[in-house]
Amino acid sequence: MKDLLIVGAGGLGRMTMEAAREEYNCFFVDDGFEKGTVICDSKVVGGIKDLEELSKEYKNLIIAIGNNAFREKLMNEMIVLGYNIPTIINKTAYISPYSKIGYGTIILSNASV
Repeated sequence: MKDLLIVGAGGLGRMTMEAAREEYNCFFVDDGFEKGTVICDSKVVGGIKDLEELSKEYKNLIIAIGNNAFREKLMNEMIVLGYNIPTIINKTAYISPYSKIGYGTIILSNASV
């Protein structure tokens, strides 16, 4: 299984982790928690300032922060660092065959797109 950094260990981050667990080993990056803290069986491996160093070990990253402007800015910076930004879709979501979903999208449980 591949590793995935989830930036943000709040509610959105935890729901993202639940959706991603079937495909990824999940780790959190969050400035509000001490490194080594375990949240929902996933370890916090650092804060946002650590993302450049973490890019040497982790290749996949998703940003689960509700602030759209900050999320977009951070995602663009992470792409430059070489991170792969996957799409996370909960297995209970319905995705129309006519929908278009870009990278970095998080679709949570029971959503209809």
